[in-house]
Amino acid sequence: MQSESAVPPNQQNRVSWPLSGNGPRRHRFRRGRGQRAEVAMENGAPTGDNRQVSFLDNLENNLKALEGREEGGLDAASRREDDRRRALAVAPWAEKLKTLPWARNMMQQATRAGFSRRIRVGMVWLGTTLRFEARDQRLDLQPQPDGVVAVFLRGREELGRRPVDLEADPQPLVEEWMAKIDAQKALDDAAAAANAEQLGSEAGDEEEA
Repeated sequence: MQSESAVPPNQQNRVSWPLSGNGPRRHRFRRGRGQRAEVAMENGAPTGDNRQVSFLDNLENNLKALEGREEGGLDAASRREDDRRRALAVAPWAEKLKTLPWARNMMQQATRAGFSRRIRVGMVWLGTTLRFEARDQRLDLQPQPDGVVAVFLRGREELGRRPVDLEADPQPLVEEWMAKIDAQKALDDAAAAANAEQLGSEAGDEEEA
């Protein structure tokens, strides 16, 4: 006759839930080969201590995340409002820059000035900004709440800025920008010549050696 305590082989890895007993007990069950885990038991069922701690931790984390989102939401809303006000203030000058003949004349004169120097002048609208590019020099025409500003840049470095009169001839602005391009080209050519001379001197020294 089979003993009541005998456990069939196919049930040896199952959790045994006690039907009686006082105080918490710990039962082991197999997770996999060579691995075991303990579960706190009380009166034949898992205790709620672990679940309660986990719930409180999750609740605290959720509240902190909610507070962070609210603060970030207020900051984002404030930034959007500032951007909206600025866009409204800039809109009249952005419209003038795009519709008045001044921008078209500026493009034509910049193209001719670059062609005479054998320099390609690129032009592109970036939102409300009209950008001119030649070599590593840039000229950004940026609408502002109080007018249009010409910003001179080399790469990302700002070299200067000045207001633009959309009723005046753009030729002085073109000449001012081309002067910066000419000065930079002279520096680049001098550096290239000095580098070539240095390389030639080093090559001559190697031949003599």
